[in-house]
Amino acid sequence: MPAGPYTHSSNCNPLLSNNYPEISIFIVIFAPIYQILPSLKHFWSTFLIGAATLLYDCAGTSHPDNKKEIRKDTTLTPPNVALKYTAVEVRMPTNDSLNAISSELAGLTRDSNLPDSLKGIMNAYASQTEKRWHQFDTSRLKKIEGFSFEISGKIPAGFETLLYPFSGPDILYGQTFFPNVKQYVLVGLEPVGYIPDFRNMSKDTLKAYCNEMKASLGAILNFSFFRTKSMKSDLSEGKLRGTLPLLLFFLRRNGNLLCTLRYVSLSDEGLLQYADGKPGMRTGQMRPGGVEIVFQNKLGHQKKLYYFSRNLSNEFRKKKRGLDNFIASQSGLVTFLKSASYLLHAPYFSIFKEVILKNSSAIVEDDSGIPLYNFRKGDEKWEVYLYGKYRKPIKMFDKKYQSDLDSLYKLQGSSDLGFGLGYNFKDKNSNLLIAVKKKI
Repeated sequence: MPAGPYTHSSNCNPLLSNNYPEISIFIVIFAPIYQILPSLKHFWSTFLIGAATLLYDCAGTSHPDNKKEIRKDTTLTPPNVALKYTAVEVRMPTNDSLNAISSELAGLTRDSNLPDSLKGIMNAYASQTEKRWHQFDTSRLKKIEGFSFEISGKIPAGFETLLYPFSGPDILYGQTFFPNVKQYVLVGLEPVGYIPDFRNMSKDTLKAYCNEMKASLGAILNFSFFRTKSMKSDLSEGKLRGTLPLLLFFLRRNGNLLCTLRYVSLSDEGLLQYADGKPGMRTGQMRPGGVEIVFQNKLGHQKKLYYFSRNLSNEFRKKKRGLDNFIASQSGLVTFLKSASYLLHAPYFSIFKEVILKNSSAIVEDDSGIPLYNFRKGDEKWEVYLYGKYRKPIKMFDKKYQSDLDSLYKLQGSSDLGFGLGYNFKDKNSNLLIAVKKKI
């Protein structure tokens, strides 16, 4: 591996390193006590391990090489990092450049390094975004954070990957409902796009870009979902040109720090293929149909986000099965379906529906996802938990009414949901279903 600021020695145990004298002193003092009191060895073992870990964390943050949480760099794609699992998991360093751009997109930066002629536009955007986000964050989002514990209590332990089809760039709800998964796989029709270069924009272009960002965010912050037709025009025809700006917006607004961003594609076998070059730096150039973002959440846990631009209908699934094979290779898969336009009710989405049912250990959805009858047929059995109230679908989807789901709500009863979600987004009209695959 080439040397550099992101290289960690794979042969070095940080707890035994000369770089951390605090730990050596600790061991010298307490090791004799451990030997003198053999009857309390279990207690002292637990104490020593916990204290050494705490000292390592403290020593690491005070060490000259670790003074900054975000390390200076000059690229958006640092070299691969060798991760060594010892007493403490080594975390990939965060990326200054990527976080700076993402913070601007998220409206978290005032008086940035933009030219003076552009600062006023960006400051106004930041003020408006902060006000709108605070209003959203203190209402629906906090309630969903509480409900995530309900989901964790129902889904089998050990789930690691969230599959979120028909999501568009909605990592916001994916991460809020499922904060503990290790990776998120989002799939939508919208193109991946690229990272904006604000510094080389004219005043008119920057103003238009900020206005399109605010317009694209309006629906999901107000109603909990992106409007498909609006997304098509916003992310394919306007200044944004892709989901990437909104993905970065939500990641930073949700308190995450970004580490790497790489464009990817999938082989027919479902293997990741990384694109060469520096993704996002060549503005205006559309890249492969996927992106991988490595990030750290608010607790410092490292996670991955994949977004793939795909048509999930049968016609396209027959031609290319790379995504299906990628999904099949994931362990502990849970699927989330929200505001999915009832597409999985249609026969021309049957292939991908079977991919979900076959590979998911649990499915969390509103009524626009997989129809209830699919959980009751075949050899696999599902335990179904109901939340909220089932109402007839909105007028646009009034033919997607499920009489069996209505009957189950009346017969089995349901638990309170406490927040609005999906097309019937008002609090008392929303529904959610958790289906857990039974072990045979």
